[in-house]
Amino acid sequence: MKATSKKLTGKQELFVKNYISNGLNATQAMIDAGYSEKTARMQGSQNLTKVNIQEAIQKAQSKDAERLKITRESLLNDIQYAKDVAGGTLEKDYPQFQAYLKSIEMQAKILGLNEPDKIDIQGQLRVTSSRGSFAER
Repeated sequence: MKATSKKLTGKQELFVKNYISNGLNATQAMIDAGYSEKTARMQGSQNLTKVNIQEAIQKAQSKDAERLKITRESLLNDIQYAKDVAGGTLEKDYPQFQAYLKSIEMQAKILGLNEPDKIDIQGQLRVTSSRGSFAER
């Protein structure tokens, strides 16, 4: 990603902090940051589309993951361990196992470790119809 193009305002910084600390709930993060409850949902959604806010969230998530020493690999190891303890089964007869998996899922989500790698695809598009072909301009 490119360097942050615009510095965050004080409320945006609070939004980022609250967004991560409350489990990625944008509406509640907006309210906690001092925005109006009436517009919090819409503004939260808008905030999440801003590049500088996305970068700040990713940076904070990476910092937290590093501080906690949690990686995708460590989470996968935790899943394998839980599976081994449950006798290699994923059946619903093991509620502790299901709760443990949910815990791992939440850690991955909050720390941004479940995000797919971003791929930039560039190229040309050519559309053909019965009336002829069109090249993208």
